[in-house]
Amino acid sequence: MWRQMQSAHRFDDPASLALLRTALEAHMRGRRCRQAIDKDGETLPDRFGQVKPHPLLPAERDARAGFLSAMKILGLDLTGN
Repeated sequence: MWRQMQSAHRFDDPASLALLRTALEAHMRGRRCRQAIDKDGETLPDRFGQVKPHPLLPAERDARAGFLSAMKILGLDLTGN
């Protein structure tokens, strides 16, 4: 994805490259969270047997928000408009 983004867009300053790296790290973190959630299920029983949301759901949400925020700052349209 790093190579694709760099070939499709011009990032020639250190700040943009750092922001792109941060965005892609957030994207990967979100994917890892999603994989774990898909494997475990969106809910899990706690130690008392009560069903609770998967503890990685907030981490996935935050990673997605970080990715989208960085892409917006870089001026990249992810909506296709």
